[in-house]
Amino acid sequence: MKLGKLSESALKKSVLSPAGLEKDVFPSVDGQGIEIPEGYELVVTTDPITNARSYLPELGIYNGINDLAVCGAKPVGLTLTILLTEREREIYLSRFMKRVQEICQAESLRILGGHTEVTDAITRPLVSVTMFGIRKKGHPQVKLRKDEKRKGLEIIMAGALGVEGTAILATDRKEQMAKRFTPGFVRQCQDFIFNLSVRRAAEILGPNSYYLHDLSEGGIYAGLWELGEALHTGFEVVLKDFVIRQETIEVCELFDLNPYGLVSGGCLLGVTDHGEEVVEELREAGILAKIIGHLTDGSDRLMIMGEQKRFLDPPKSVNNCIYWNVAKKEEKKC
Repeated sequence: MKLGKLSESALKKSVLSPAGLEKDVFPSVDGQGIEIPEGYELVVTTDPITNARSYLPELGIYNGINDLAVCGAKPVGLTLTILLTEREREIYLSRFMKRVQEICQAESLRILGGHTEVTDAITRPLVSVTMFGIRKKGHPQVKLRKDEKRKGLEIIMAGALGVEGTAILATDRKEQMAKRFTPGFVRQCQDFIFNLSVRRAAEILGPNSYYLHDLSEGGIYAGLWELGEALHTGFEVVLKDFVIRQETIEVCELFDLNPYGLVSGGCLLGVTDHGEEVVEELREAGILAKIIGHLTDGSDRLMIMGEQKRFLDPPKSVNNCIYWNVAKKEEKKC
């Protein structure tokens, strides 16, 4: 496609038509309104997807849905910014928007607008999703006062860590995967992309939790640190209790990556005072879940590994681009 903003004919053919928006979105209209019911407030989140080549619709939309879910908000609509290179053809964009439409239909979301452009400022397609949701006014994301006791509150992990990164690697590095693993194993890893939503887990955990946090860049290490910062507290977690699939471990071994730092959409952390009941309810809903630790009165953030205890370090600048990490490791081996 040619550099610049899409022509009106290309926009109608490859964006609006595949998404079923011919009658709802008009190129000449610059915005749309969202009606907020009385007693509710608007919640907005945005995420650019920079760590993958495949599954951009899934990654972009479910990142937004997950962010809203942990805020106690119901997603109602989204806008998309899609940036493409000259190498992409209109059929790529058409398929992209068809997938966006399928996800939005499944999740009862409206596509409110967006922007699509071909640019030489990037080396691969990028998408940024802004998600809009509503929740009752006065809904606190952290239900603990700074002076309230924290010691003994349990940390629950719902959903397996690293499934997002596993799916990305199994698709974008499938040739390397095929040299070690069976086709069935590779397909199974690719299908992890359908496990990205934490919406149901948040619905179960939310009413029973003091705090929710969905994992993303930086994996469980970054997620735990962010939990400690949000609650102004220390904690102890047990490494062997982390919920992780064997497939993720094997894929990370192949690419020499740390599974605990792998991008982890689809995994949720919650803090509660009745962990066993909540874990049982999550499991009954078909969600992998475990109590992985508890909060402490101090500020130390500790991971227990067998007989050893290790301090969790604050996350450095997270370079979560899987390509960059894998490429750098391959470079060193040459």
